[in-house]
Amino acid sequence: MHQARTFGEGGPAPVDFHAIEVWARLTGRKPSADDVKLIRSMDMEFMSTYSEQQKESIERKKQDDKVRGV
Repeated sequence: MHQARTFGEGGPAPVDFHAIEVWARLTGRKPSADDVKLIRSMDMEFMSTYSEQQKESIERKKQDDKVRGV
């Protein structure tokens, strides 16, 4: 599912229910409601981690620019 994720100016978009439905059809799986909740929960963790990493990257760049006098 991650490979099919869309990206915008703000980074990756969350995996939506449609993507989960398509994945299930393509793989022949029938995820339960709990499975879908788990997939969404893992995706939200990914989104949170990605966001934090982006913030840290921006902060490092600001610090580097400051050191270089940019």
